[in-house]
Amino acid sequence: MTRQDKTVRIVYNARGRDILAWFIKTALFSLITLGLYLPIAANKLVRYMCEHTEIQMVESQSP
Repeated sequence: MTRQDKTVRIVYNARGRDILAWFIKTALFSLITLGLYLPIAANKLVRYMCEHTEIQMVESQSP
């Protein structure tokens, strides 16, 4: 009788310099637009995080 185990792994492969560039751009545009840019910036950050996050499911058999 073998048992199958499932392992879930979350892999995040974004770069810190991209997040820093997002932060600087957001700060600048938020000052210029008096905060109106913040919802757009939040949406772009969530999209970037989702695009650079991967969920891997690995099945292994154990006796």
